[in-house]
Amino acid sequence: MSIEIENLSLQLGGVDILSGVKAQLDSGSINVLAGPNGAGKTSLLRVLCGELRPNKGRVLIDGSTLDSFSLEELAKKRCVMTQSTMVVFDFTALEILEMSWLSGPKNKFMDQLEDFCNRCEVMHLVHRKFRSLSGGEKQRVLFVRALLQVSSQRPSDGSSQYLFLDEPTSNLDIAHELTLLSVCRERAREGFGVVIVLHDLNLASRFADSILLLQEGKLRAVGRPEEVLDGNVLSSLYGTDIVVENNKTVGRLVIHS
Repeated sequence: MSIEIENLSLQLGGVDILSGVKAQLDSGSINVLAGPNGAGKTSLLRVLCGELRPNKGRVLIDGSTLDSFSLEELAKKRCVMTQSTMVVFDFTALEILEMSWLSGPKNKFMDQLEDFCNRCEVMHLVHRKFRSLSGGEKQRVLFVRALLQVSSQRPSDGSSQYLFLDEPTSNLDIAHELTLLSVCRERAREGFGVVIVLHDLNLASRFADSILLLQEGKLRAVGRPEEVLDGNVLSSLYGTDIVVENNKTVGRLVIHS
């Protein structure tokens, strides 16, 4: 099971945003979209989840085109966590989370809610007004909402589900970054396909099974972290000297400038 990206191109306002992107993102793995500002990471994520329609090429989820899914089917197949979510009404965090549960028994929802909230350390926030939370607290609540959405509709036929996360660690401290990505790793082990936009290359090195490195809308490199995270390539891509060290102490690549 996988997401297949076939010769994908996207224009917005007459500007080329993505050009000829080809890749395969497997379920049961964490796939990181990385690259400098304006590389096309968020736009690619929006195309993959069906929010934007490409000008050329197509996206297949488990062999079926995005167009073949209804909105309801897509909601069961994948969840999307964007960089920011505007909440106009004064809902509590719990009410925001309840909206994610598509169907299923209440007791299952409560069990999943308790599990995810404890894992992501947001149980103490559920009765707070969502708009009163800090940026990092909102991020963690929205991450739990995404987990609940797909957990409410686990398929019985063995088909895959996907998490699309756009910079989910942007407002988090170090401990909560690691917690969130560890939960992503757990979901990948359960068979979920996880697609994440990340700026932190060290987090990408630590958690990614594959990295798609984008530059000006084109796919510069794709593969395992040790294949993609090359000092010369990254220095050229980001326009600054970057050193990639194979650190034996931590057992992974460490990137610094």
